[in-house]
Amino acid sequence: MWLGVSIATQADAEKNIPVLLRCPAAVRFVSAEPLIGPVDLSIGLGCTCSSEERCSGACPYYAKAGNPGTRLGWVIVGGESGGGARECDVAWVRSIVEQCKAASVPVRVKQIGARPLMDGVPLAGGRATGKRDKKGSDMSYWPADVRVCEWPKAVCGSLHPNPECETCVGAQLAREVARLPELKELEED
Repeated sequence: MWLGVSIATQADAEKNIPVLLRCPAAVRFVSAEPLIGPVDLSIGLGCTCSSEERCSGACPYYAKAGNPGTRLGWVIVGGESGGGARECDVAWVRSIVEQCKAASVPVRVKQIGARPLMDGVPLAGGRATGKRDKKGSDMSYWPADVRVCEWPKAVCGSLHPNPECETCVGAQLAREVARLPELKELEED
């Protein structure tokens, strides 16, 4: 079972991530959306000691999470969409991507929101600039370093979606989605 929590701010992260890490799950994930401020995910990115045996009460992650072997398995990040969307600074998104890469945790940037900012200036593609993409989900408007769409390894060890996997629900779904055009043609015949 995959289990996740939503966070939008640092306060949310400090409240919700420790609770998530205490729950049994095959994959624990954070959905950082709508991201409305900078967030340090170190509390969920796990122990940086070289092995669990070396981790002790002196490790800052051990004290925060209460379990040295427990960490996030995936992070999803996105800005807010809709008419009343709050601003999302690309620097906040970039920081989460960098934190996840440093911890070898897969990350997916879903959207940068309807009001993305870069260096305090509205970024092309958002509602504030009058472009068509009202959610900020069109990657062509994003800086290259935040165009990230990674998936966690499933129980079988494959990086998903992997249509070759016979055991994982995510792969089964990917295979079914891939067959949709074929099924539509059958319906038309």
